[in-house]
Amino acid sequence: MIFRFGLDSGHSRRARIVESWAFGLPVLSTTVGAGGVKYLAPGENILIADDPREFAQYLRELIHAPKRLDEIAVAARQTYETLF
Repeated sequence: MIFRFGLDSGHSRRARIVESWAFGLPVLSTTVGAGGVKYLAPGENILIADDPREFAQYLRELIHAPKRLDEIAVAARQTYETLF
């Protein structure tokens, strides 16, 4: 499972990313979508893609590389446990 969401208010956006980390869900977002979230480590606890092709490429990679998906999920959960 990958958490992906559209744009909405800034607070709600930040809360959704942190909640996703709490549940150990890997997050794929744009720079704008992840704006204002502290402790981002792109490529480690979140994936950031601003171009639709790049976004699609990340999705393809994650579908075909479940180990990578798990690594991001574990890092996301560790970020939450350590910092929140």
